[in-house]
Formats: sequence, C-alpha cells, structure tokens
Amino acid sequence: MKYRGTFRHRLDNVSYVITTNAGLMLCVICTYYLLGYNKAQCKFTVRAETEQAANVPQQLENVVAYMRNAENYSRFYPNIIRMTPQGNSQYEWVYQIGRPLQSPFEADLTMHEREDGHAAIIFEGADSISHDYLYCRVFADAIGDTATRLDVDMKIVLPRENGTDFGVLAPLLGADFVSDRSREVLARDLALFLQRAIANMGEINGR
Repeated sequence: MKYRGTFRHRLDNVSYVITTNAGLMLCVICTYYLLGYNKAQCKFTVRAETEQAANVPQQLENVVAYMRNAENYSRFYPNIIRMTPQGNSQYEWVYQIGRPLQSPFEADLTMHEREDGHAAIIFEGADSISHDYLYCRVFADAIGDTATRLDVDMKIVLPRENGTDFGVLAPLLGADFVSDRSREVLARDLALFLQRAIANMGEINGR
C-alpha cells in the first residue's frame, strides 16, 4: 500500500507540474501577441514631417547656392552629426536620434541630391540601401531683387520590428505617440537650423 500511495502522489505531482507549466506558457503566448511583438504581423514605424518657411534678406542665387551645400546641414542642423560626400551627388548623413532613459542611436542615411525645377533642391534617402528614410526639400523664390522666400520640408521614416530602438517604454507608448514626439523634435531642429543658416548667410554675404 505504501508503494501505491507513493506512485499516486507522484502522478499528482506530474499532473500539477504539467497543468501549471501549460498555464504559464499560455500566458506568455497571449502576452507576446497582445504587446505586438509578432514580427510576422507587426512593425513599429516612426514617421515625422515638418515644413517651415522664412524670408531671407539675400539674393536668390546666394540662397540656392548655400542650401545646395550639404556641408551646411551637418554644420548647423541639430542631430545631423556627420555628412560624408560619396561622389555623384551622393552623401552619407548620420542622424542622431534621442531616446528616453537611453543614449541616442545613430541612423546611417545614404542621401542623393537632385533638383526639381530652377530653385528647388532635394536630398532624399535611398530606400534600396537603407530602411531608414530621410527627405529634405528646399524651395527658394525671389522676393524682389534683394530677398528670398525659403521653404523647407523635412520628413523622416524609421521602421523597426518593435519599438525598443526608441526607448524601453516606446512599445507601451505606441508608434503614434513616439511619432508625435519626433515631429516636435524635428520642427524644433528645423527652426534652429533656419535661424543659424540665415545668420551664417548674412556673415558670408555681409547682410
């Protein structure tokens, strides 16, 4: 009888372990899907775009020449920390992106320069080389003989399998929330860049 009791006790223990582990596994699977980490079905993409304009007390040709020089972006645009010419109107831009509770990470962006009309300059990322995408369109229009209307449109798209690249809380906050915060940063950076660039044009051209 002692042997039979021990055997039954062992069966009860095995049944308990199996049931408990199955329940834990089910909880893990449900949590995995609810948090959106199913890589086959979910991506975490941050999108931000901003457009700003300014009147520049410079002749049109001076403004266009300045804005076509990609080095001015790495000098005066916050978070564009490096610009390396690659030849054939191609550049490598390194864009630094801040993250809450973590150090910033750097997005390497291969950019191509092209023109769209007489006074429009476009720097655009190459999707075939990098998943990260940056678009910068500059349009300049003369205001009389001594001033220029400058419009700049900046857009960035950063797709990831999940949000942890943007901070430990990003997956819980959601891509829309992180995109809104990124849009605020992009707008602030563009405003600061225009302020610095216009001041630098004045130093160069004496106005």
